[in-house]
Amino acid sequence: MNNDDFDYLTDNKRKRVQIQNQPEFSAWLKSLKPHARQMIEAILGEDLTPEWIDFAQQAPHDEWMEFQFLRIIGGGNRDPHVALSLTNLALDDILIDVTDFGVNGV
Repeated sequence: MNNDDFDYLTDNKRKRVQIQNQPEFSAWLKSLKPHARQMIEAILGEDLTPEWIDFAQQAPHDEWMEFQFLRIIGGGNRDPHVALSLTNLALDDILIDVTDFGVNGV
């Protein structure tokens, strides 16, 4: 594992904790549509794989358009060598979504 991978791995763990510690996390998760919710549950447990990218690409059109994290993941590079950085980018977007939900209630 190179230094960049280690940095992403550490940052991904930190972001997962931050996301789940947001006061409105449970309400936000319950508000998601099924495909998006399953994607969130997956990324909170593991880094992205080509299979999860495929899963994101199969989202119903309305969910694909509503949830930017699905488009980030679904549009991601399938190369396993960039999985940690793609996961990091998706977690950034998810953290923003959860934080905004807590502020705006939407």
